[in-house]
Amino acid sequence: MDWRERFIIFSVTGNVPRYLEFFEGKNVYKEIERNFFDSSSFLFRDGYELLKEELREPASYISILEAIANGMNKLSEISNFTYIEPVKLASYLSTLRSLGIVERIIPIFAPKKSKRGRYYISDYYFSFWYRFVSPHFEEIESDLIKPAITRFRNDFNTYLGWVYEDFIRRNFSKILAPIGFEVTKSGKWWHKNTDVDVLGINKRDKLAVICEVKWKKINRGEAHRVIGNLERKAEEIKEIKNFDKKYCIVCKEKTISVEEENILLFDLNDVIKSLKTAKQAI
Repeated sequence: MDWRERFIIFSVTGNVPRYLEFFEGKNVYKEIERNFFDSSSFLFRDGYELLKEELREPASYISILEAIANGMNKLSEISNFTYIEPVKLASYLSTLRSLGIVERIIPIFAPKKSKRGRYYISDYYFSFWYRFVSPHFEEIESDLIKPAITRFRNDFNTYLGWVYEDFIRRNFSKILAPIGFEVTKSGKWWHKNTDVDVLGINKRDKLAVICEVKWKKINRGEAHRVIGNLERKAEEIKEIKNFDKKYCIVCKEKTISVEEENILLFDLNDVIKSLKTAKQAI
């Protein structure tokens, strides 16, 4: 398999060895459909069974995870979707965080106790399962799989974009290290309606790398558009006003190269090479 196919399997299994046993890599999309949308398959049931083993009120947690998996990341949004009061919801979320299923992310420069936190599912198997399987669980049990399959085929590329962004954010310093950029802190940044996928900084060297992640092939016209947007977003981040700024695109596949000193362009193959180099250096 090439790395794109491997990444797709990673995005639905989280590389859990038991889950990987169900994939051969010959046709990953068909294998996902067979493993997740067949009521007799192990991966169809495990998302529910694991939660039922750990928690007393699985129905409430399922509702919360479905909300987060479908893009409701703020406490108020989750509360509105689940009809669970914010005070009680905070307790449920605390439990999910302690199990390593959910994480709370704050903007990179915000204090740890900031109220601007957003919630995400950190386990990719659970993230996929509660986005595409759980809402159709009873239908799939009754062999009415068409709605689930249709949604999967329509929305899976968007889901892959989210996983790719999350993966890059978690590994950003390792990706940049082999090309000589030392990033000591990285994370998401947002304020009002402006959002940066990944921002890496080095306060000592006054360096900031502002990055957008795209699960798509990038051509020259698209690259110029993205860089222009990143430059405008960087102007809104007062904490890096006097920093040396680099603008970065991480895409699925690139058809161009760039020579500008302040622009970085990676595709998935570049990312894998960087991570291998970083691992060897460690």
